Amino acid sequence: MFGSIKRLLGRKETGVGSLAESLVRPMALLMALKQSSDEYAVSVRKGLSQFPAHRRKDSNVEAIWRDVVSEVFVRMTMFGDSDLTILADFRRQPEVLERFLTDRPYLSMPQPNGDQLDQTIQAVWQGYVYLAKIGEETLDRESSQFDLSKRGKDIISDLVKRAEALRATAVNPGATGLPICFIEAVYEDVNRKAKSIALSAMFGPAYESGISHMIKLVADSGSKADVGKVEDSIRRIMNATTPDDIRKPR
Repeated sequence: MFGSIKRLLGRKETGVGSLAESLVRPMALLMALKQSSDEYAVSVRKGLSQFPAHRRKDSNVEAIWRDVVSEVFVRMTMFGDSDLTILADFRRQPEVLERFLTDRPYLSMPQPNGDQLDQTIQAVWQGYVYLAKIGEETLDRESSQFDLSKRGKDIISDLVKRAEALRATAVNPGATGLPICFIEAVYEDVNRKAKSIALSAMFGPAYESGISHMIKLVADSGSKADVGKVEDSIRRIMNATTPDDIRKPR
């Protein structure tokens, strides 16, 4: 599923794909996220997946990363009268970005107020509240408020910065013709933070040191081939932009 998302988002960077593909890209992304989140919720209800993902004892970066993304988007779809399709509608991007950046409804009390766009932005915020919560539990550098505050940031700072850049292209898309939709920016930011949380959950908040220690333990007790396999796995994890990238090509 995440491989499909990567291909969808790749088209906006390279310009590959027809106008029709560009028009449906944000909605297709949203549908893929909803499908993945729904499947995860069913799996949790049936006892097939342990919730929350970051507390699992026997897991891996790929599974935690994938399921943290799903957990966040489940929360974004469950608030009041929110409708994430608004965030994937090209026609509404100037309104969405202006409301998010200027009115900042996510700072209001988290309760339905009759305004669907406000509730949708508040729903996005609820997802980020969850990210911050598990960021604190894992002491993750990208989502723990303790770490973020030392850099003068908070959990939503990166998304705000991205939205400010998008606002200009939404108003004046120029040669591209179509702006990047807010739902794409939200996914990219959540995805990046979820990867960092997964790494912190598996290897500790200073995960580079945790990884180096693990490799040393393998080197002390295993063969060069064993070390090579571990290093190859770590290389794929660190280079991955989606959970699916971690899987070794057949």
